[in-house]
Amino acid sequence: MKSFSIRGAKDNFPALVKAAQGGETTILTKRGKPVAKIAPLQEGDKVAPLQAAELQDKRSERSDLLTFEQWLLSLPHKLDL
Repeated sequence: MKSFSIRGAKDNFPALVKAAQGGETTILTKRGKPVAKIAPLQEGDKVAPLQAAELQDKRSERSDLLTFEQWLLSLPHKLDL
């Protein structure tokens, strides 16, 4: 079993996911102490996909985010070229 710091895991995330796909578990550490793990899913593990409504709820929690349409409408209508 491998161990990575949080920073190391961030820098090597694709490789850690590939290792998990291959059956390997990786322990993540913060200041040398184990805090999390990246592990392969086991048969029977239930993983619920995010539904569109849940995604919309998450977006509405961030009132500072603009939709593409809002951003587009905020652009100046006349451009001085």
